[in-house]
Amino acid sequence: MDAKTSLKGRSFLTLKDFTPEEIGYFLDLAAKLKADKKKGITGNSLKGKNIALLFEKPSTRTRCSFTIGCVDEGAHPEYLGKDDIQLGHKESVEDTARVLGRMFDGIEFRGFLHENVEKLAKYSGLTDDYHPTQILADFLTLREQFGEIKGLNFVFAGDGRNNMSNSLMIGCSKMGLNFTCLAPKSLWPNEELVKQCEEYAKESGAKIRFTEDVKEAVEGAVFIQEAVPERIELKRSVFKQIQEITGAAPVISSTTTALMPSELQEGALYPEKILVGHPYNPSYILPLIEIVAGKQTSQETVDVAKAMYDSWGKISVICLKEVYGYIAQHVNWGVRDIALKVVQDGICSPEDMDKAIMYGPGMRFPVTGQLLTLAMGVEGGWKNMNPKYNGKPATEFDLWLDEELNKELANRPEQIGNNLEDALKFRDKMLVAELKVQGLI
Repeated sequence: MDAKTSLKGRSFLTLKDFTPEEIGYFLDLAAKLKADKKKGITGNSLKGKNIALLFEKPSTRTRCSFTIGCVDEGAHPEYLGKDDIQLGHKESVEDTARVLGRMFDGIEFRGFLHENVEKLAKYSGLTDDYHPTQILADFLTLREQFGEIKGLNFVFAGDGRNNMSNSLMIGCSKMGLNFTCLAPKSLWPNEELVKQCEEYAKESGAKIRFTEDVKEAVEGAVFIQEAVPERIELKRSVFKQIQEITGAAPVISSTTTALMPSELQEGALYPEKILVGHPYNPSYILPLIEIVAGKQTSQETVDVAKAMYDSWGKISVICLKEVYGYIAQHVNWGVRDIALKVVQDGICSPEDMDKAIMYGPGMRFPVTGQLLTLAMGVEGGWKNMNPKYNGKPATEFDLWLDEELNKELANRPEQIGNNLEDALKFRDKMLVAELKVQGLI
């Protein structure tokens, strides 16, 4: 029996229940669906199905990812939060399972007690003990970057008793990744689970270890993504500690949203290795990474960071100056300020302001951005914008921007159109698809 056939009718509660071949099939399927979506192709494997998203505790990432996954494959997701149902209060978990089981084709559960998801006996997202769906996403990212994941070194730094650590240790031990848990001994995983994973590791060749030594955990790293709290002295201290251990080898990229890289570099042993790699929320869905170099950041560091992010399937952009808000936030602020002024001036209601953005320019931005959208609307490109609408000759900036936008168009992947005619066709195709997802056509 192949992996696909063996999965029929089974619930996804913990990775312990699945063989390495079955987990590998999950990753193969996820890679295919992700690649298809990048080409504008969605599926219908769940067409006509209704999926309950049952959340005892809220999560932006889990809710959005399951909602989009359901819609992309033709299903209807129904979100049920803790205030929407009586799970474990007026109704027992068993009764809730019976009722939902009659109405829905599948249940995704994000809650506290693992015994509850076993009672629901349907698809599970996260409990206090396990978070198997997140680990599949992590492994897919690793495979996209490195190709083969077996033999990779995976370090988890944090509370080794929580659901992420448990599921990572299970997944790594089954798939042959070496797993290191960096935590105080009092926060190491449950001994019984460790022994179980050690048995999995014997078959896969994985190594499992636990340490309280930061040096032992980060040794050999080539890229470190930092996400400690937004306190500059704390970040500087962390950078210094890391570089005292690793030397100048790894690039250190900060996820900071408000600090400048030059500020972070102060006191660093190797400031040329430090920059900002700012993800855009929700970062688990949106691919944008804004790379911002400090005054001492080397070009090599920028190049390594960009190559690393691009290999993860991210879309990296370079901020040429250190400015608060980087790039995308400036766009947000501009749209926000104009939208508020239009409403304050009594031109329209707040609701109509949002509709005007959502169903007008906002729908085109994902396909051709702002500047290329404008250039595509004028015959002959951006250089004709001023002559056509203002009756003035093109400026030196207009001519430069026209050349840059022509380069941008030529650099687009072929599947989304790298010439004007094909780009317009792709735009219309994506707009129709978006309207269908929203049920407007």
